[in-house]
Amino acid sequence: MKRLFPFLILLLSFAFGVCAQTDTIGVHSTAMNKDIKCVLIHPSHAAAPGTRWPVIYLLHGYGGSYAQWPETAPQLQQEADEWGILFVCPDGGLGSWYFDSPVDPSICYETFITKELIPYIDSHYLTIADRQHRAITGLSMGGHGGLYLGIRHQDLFGAAGATSFFLQVNRDLHLKLLEKKIDHDYTERPGGHNGAYWSNSIDYQILFFRKYFRKAV
Repeated sequence: MKRLFPFLILLLSFAFGVCAQTDTIGVHSTAMNKDIKCVLIHPSHAAAPGTRWPVIYLLHGYGGSYAQWPETAPQLQQEADEWGILFVCPDGGLGSWYFDSPVDPSICYETFITKELIPYIDSHYLTIADRQHRAITGLSMGGHGGLYLGIRHQDLFGAAGATSFFLQVNRDLHLKLLEKKIDHDYTERPGGHNGAYWSNSIDYQILFFRKYFRKAV
């Protein structure tokens, strides 16, 4: 009976729709002298000894917040469980564009994400703490942040993406990547600058990141 008990608990969890655990945490930023809220979506099942997860950082858009991705793409909970991925959704301010401002010391979101948030996540959660298992992307302003930080910090991020970030700029970037023979996926789909588009497009990006993570195994 003792051997059956954990198995029964697992069956009941699936029967009642238990999915990934979602936490809202505050991570202190020394650079900005304040706590920054982040949503973490991580697998609900108990990890076997030695199990660690790859991480995808999801950046929100202009005027959004740390809650934008969980609200826009609720399927992230199921995907965290199915594929064993930790999603981290940090707050990037109303319009920081994920830069360190040269004129306003209260806006240092590049420093926060790359020097404060990543070490915090890797030290507090069961992550695979290397670039081959860490990706970053975002929507709109967060798409800019995903590519900006991914390109500038290739020691931290092995893959980067963007969705809904200035169509002609995206096309130009696509051509430049082809010219430089840099492997990438580029897709244009009909839709608007809205949640319905972002919710759909993020699934394709997660698929791209999953393939990248598997190559590192």
